[in-house]
Amino acid sequence: MYFYSAQVMYFWSGVDTGLSAPERDRLLGRLAGDKELGIQAAAAVALAKAQTSEAFPTIEALIRGAPEVDIASAQALAFALAHQGAPADEIAARFSPVLRPHAEAAALIQRAPMDIEAGKTAEKSAARCQSVAITPGQGQFPDHFLMGSDADPQAQASEKPQRPVAMSRAFALGRFAVTQAEYRAFTEATRKPALQYAANDAWPAVEVSWFDAQAFCRWLQAITGEAWRLPTEAEWEYACRAGNDTAYSWGPDWDASKANSNQSQPNTPRDVGGYQPNEWGLWDMHGNVFEWCVDPWHPDYSGDPPNNYMPWMKDGDFSARVVRGGSWDNLPDALRSANRYRGDPAGRDDYIGFRLARTVFTA
Repeated sequence: MYFYSAQVMYFWSGVDTGLSAPERDRLLGRLAGDKELGIQAAAAVALAKAQTSEAFPTIEALIRGAPEVDIASAQALAFALAHQGAPADEIAARFSPVLRPHAEAAALIQRAPMDIEAGKTAEKSAARCQSVAITPGQGQFPDHFLMGSDADPQAQASEKPQRPVAMSRAFALGRFAVTQAEYRAFTEATRKPALQYAANDAWPAVEVSWFDAQAFCRWLQAITGEAWRLPTEAEWEYACRAGNDTAYSWGPDWDASKANSNQSQPNTPRDVGGYQPNEWGLWDMHGNVFEWCVDPWHPDYSGDPPNNYMPWMKDGDFSARVVRGGSWDNLPDALRSANRYRGDPAGRDDYIGFRLARTVFTA
């Protein structure tokens, strides 16, 4: 389900400023009177985010009549209803038996990014797609950083020359890599084949291509109306470093107790969140699985890379995409903050997963 109505997509911009009276009335009209359930579901999400109480009876009515073949619309309606605060299983119970598991998965999606402290200390919960808000230039978040590595004796040619990057756009980054449980909700809703390790709920979703990860992002966008995507390479390294300029986010030296590498036993992926987070509440940025970035591959930082957070598209090798972070199958030097590798975007390897990013729009 993809929503192309310009009027509805405007209200899916992610700006939490409420709705003007004309905007609210227009969306209420769409919710009650549009002939396409997808457009009604999109209006429901926008109105629910603005806590428009008069929308919820209509949302309930739409749920009762939701066709079992339209899983995506049902998931958007469930996500909208979750803004009332009801437990996910109670929301799911309002749908037909066929739609209930899909509705529950959508109702579990976290609605707002958490702050650093919550990222570091909150209990792991059933909430899906948890993210941490990152606001460059505010609080602990610097407005620039040095990307790559020149001085580190382990630095590869692909990490050079080190370059300054300005960070000005607010975004949120996944607290964890996308898990098997989260990815299974996507494959079941879209009728795609299950992953080999789908039963390992807390494992990162591995054997996922770059194209698969992009499809997951589009599915999540359709349910929530938020700008979910893969991180740019600059965003990834900025968040991994968490304000530090050392080889690892915890310091200059390798520490096997802090990340899953080929020195760990058993030598496999592990449940997400098994090691301590970095200073910004992000877990497993080093090791466990490589993570896809949106950028095409460049062999090094010479040439004309952007000096900001944007993806580097110009003159890129689009037959390869950047992967970051190292994995359970790599030596410690591959887990350094600056280290980068190329991955086949169509490849599905048991050491590559992905972490979500979300653009946070401001008024």
